[in-house]
Amino acid sequence: MLYKILTDGTAGPYIITPRSVSENLKIYLNENNIICWIEHNAIKVGGTEPEDTINLDSSIGIDSTQKLIDIWLEGTKFSE
Repeated sequence: MLYKILTDGTAGPYIITPRSVSENLKIYLNENNIICWIEHNAIKVGGTEPEDTINLDSSIGIDSTQKLIDIWLEGTKFSE
């Protein structure tokens, strides 16, 4: 599943996204009352695009937020 909310570790839920997508997804989540912020990672593997981490507030509902992300993906070119 693309853009799956991850919950491993102790920092709280997060999503790994390509840098080109992170700002648009953050705006969408904020518009849907999901508190989140972007951590720009400098990691780039091979010729791939750098990835960002979108950190999600620990009080979110994981399932309902994942459903919002899936809906967003269905309406964007990023689901390819």
